[in-house]
This record gives sequence, C-alpha cells and structure tokens, in this order.
Amino acid sequence: GDYLLAKARLEEALAISRELKDTRSMGFEYAGLGEVALRQENYPLARQLVEANALESTDPPGIQGLQPDWPALLRDMEVTTKQLNEVFLK
Repeated sequence: GDYLLAKARLEEALAISRELKDTRSMGFEYAGLGEVALRQENYPLARQLVEANALESTDPPGIQGLQPDWPALLRDMEVTTKQLNEVFLK
C-alpha cells in the first residue's frame, strides 16, 4: 500500500478532528496511524499511537465497545516477527 499517502491523509483528518474536538474520530485516526506504523514495522511508534488512541477515543455514554489489549497484541506481534525473521532470514 501507499503508506506515505495514508499517513498524510490520516494526519490531515486528525488535525481536523482536533479542531472540532471530536475525540471519537481522533481515536479512529490514531488507530489508522498505528496500523500504518505497524505495517511499516515501526513497533515503538505503533505502540505510542495505539496508546494515544486509547486515551483519545471514547464511546458514547451508555455504550461500551470492545477494547482489545493493544499493547499485548503489539508485544506478541513483535515477538512473532522476530521469530519469523530468525527462521526465514538465516
């Protein structure tokens, strides 16, 4: 995919959402930026963005969405990627 274009569009959307104080949309944009970072194997940045998503994103009152354990998923992905690299890049 075109990660540079995706990142630029998400950053633009994030800036607009910040101006509007739309925390729910900000959460989606942080998650999207985290996905871009993850696909580029920038795990520290992906973790920061996922944590930012968790802080900014909120569900409407009375509605509780599913909240995956993103830090644990990222740790697992880092370990798995390292193991795959050791196996396939020998």
